[in-house]
Amino acid sequence: MVIVNNNADDVSLSIMRKYASEYPDLIRIVDQSVQGVPSARNKGILESRGHYIAMLEGDDMMLPNRLEK
Repeated sequence: MVIVNNNADDVSLSIMRKYASEYPDLIRIVDQSVQGVPSARNKGILESRGHYIAMLEGDDMMLPNRLEK
């Protein structure tokens, strides 16, 4: 999982860093200066290493079976 930090609030950033430290082989945080959503998406795609990309914005909720589909 690649998480692009493009101006996350302190609470969100704390949660992201907590999970990234618990699962360092699975979650990677990439910091980026504030450039907006399109730039963050492009950065995430460039940083990805897998075969699939699933976008998730800060105000989205991901259902448990989303990636299965």
